Amino acid sequence: MQQSFWHKKIPNLFVFALLIGSLGTIFWLSNNAVIFRGRAAPNNAPENIRIANVSDTTFTVSYTTTDAVFGTLAYGTDGALGNVGYDDRDQISSTSQNYFVHHITIKALLPQTTYYFSIQSGSETFTDNGTLFQITTAPKITTVPPPALAPVAGKIISPTGQAEITALVLMTADGTQTLSTLTKPDGTFVLPVNGLLDQPLTQYASLTNDTKLTLLVTDGLNRSEAVAFYSQTNPLPFITVSKNYEFTISPDALLDTNVDASSSASVQEDISDTSGDTFPSFTAFEAPSDDPKILTPKKDQTFNDQQPTFEGIAVPNKTVEIVINSETPITATVKADSKGNWEYRPSKKLTPGKHTVTITTRDRFNLVKTITQSFTVFAEGSQFTEPSVSPAAPSPTPIQSAPTKIPTAVPTTPQATPTIAPTAVPTVVSAVTAQPTQIVAKPPIKDINSGNSSVLLLSFVAIGSIAIGLLLFFLSRSTSL
Repeated sequence: MQQSFWHKKIPNLFVFALLIGSLGTIFWLSNNAVIFRGRAAPNNAPENIRIANVSDTTFTVSYTTTDAVFGTLAYGTDGALGNVGYDDRDQISSTSQNYFVHHITIKALLPQTTYYFSIQSGSETFTDNGTLFQITTAPKITTVPPPALAPVAGKIISPTGQAEITALVLMTADGTQTLSTLTKPDGTFVLPVNGLLDQPLTQYASLTNDTKLTLLVTDGLNRSEAVAFYSQTNPLPFITVSKNYEFTISPDALLDTNVDASSSASVQEDISDTSGDTFPSFTAFEAPSDDPKILTPKKDQTFNDQQPTFEGIAVPNKTVEIVINSETPITATVKADSKGNWEYRPSKKLTPGKHTVTITTRDRFNLVKTITQSFTVFAEGSQFTEPSVSPAAPSPTPIQSAPTKIPTAVPTTPQATPTIAPTAVPTVVSAVTAQPTQIVAKPPIKDINSGNSSVLLLSFVAIGSIAIGLLLFFLSRSTSL
């Protein structure tokens, strides 16, 4: 009886216990594999890259990142780069920190010289779709600057009503360059306009009380646009990020608050008052937008005319590049009129089928905007609700470029007091090509191999456990026989 018990019952119990233990191990590994695969690296990709504050000796690069990361600029007069620029806040505090909104000013440059740069964001390097970004400094301005002008100043409030916010403020006017700055810890900002240049960067720009200024504000997550006369900007009323303001359509409302923006004796004194009496909060009017749009065709619109007319809106007098995806792609360039309207009718018939039209132009901040719309063309005289022939080839790659990640080393973290050394004298480039470019960053590539090691281990354990269990089961059966 004892021999039968030890040779028959015990192996079966052992097999059962082994299988239960294997199932528990598999369950544990499955959970850990899922957790491991769910972890994601910080998103370092720079978005909304802008170039501002271009002078004969400086320029500023600003951008945002989805996650707070450390950012620097590698720059130089040739592809070797060789110099490193740090965030403005890091240069002041002599420490390196992670930010959502980045603002890097490069100084001690040479006039009318082309500089190349890449962005080091986190542990990765980004370029302009595989090539280095470039900017040409302004020539040395020899004319006398206009009389001293009061700075553009204001206060930014977070969507929750808090004044403690770090935001990027960009300002431009018709025919002028773009200026940028960061808010102070209390949300206030000051933009000096004494050295404001025109868009070609060849002479000083002049501002009058009725000059319209456009401001763009972003904290990395939310953004606001505000339009105001220059006379209303010293200081501006409060701006809450996520709302748009058109102060020029209600000048009486500004006067009713007993705030005379043009006669402020002290900007710093005014913006330090957070009681709301000096800085009344205005109702956020929806600012009229002249952002580029495609009006015709609307999304998935159909045409019986094989030469449809394309219409849209852009910044007045701006150039609009058009690409129509047909059997043979059609490219054209038109110019928006003084009211911002543009239209185009192709000289050749489009192939019946599905198509896309893509426009590329610049918005009022001189940032590149690319818009694509789909539509369908029927054969002339066709009564079908579907194209009479197969759709045209897929749409080409969008024109708008995106930052390209390069697996290179991270630049050395700044020491106690980071400084930027001026570069050697290069060959002077005669043309001024400073044009801020908006780059839409590619989404981070998900690591589909993450967790493969855990899944592989899980498979080996499962197969091995089942095999051992079956072997012991058959051995116990043979022994009992």
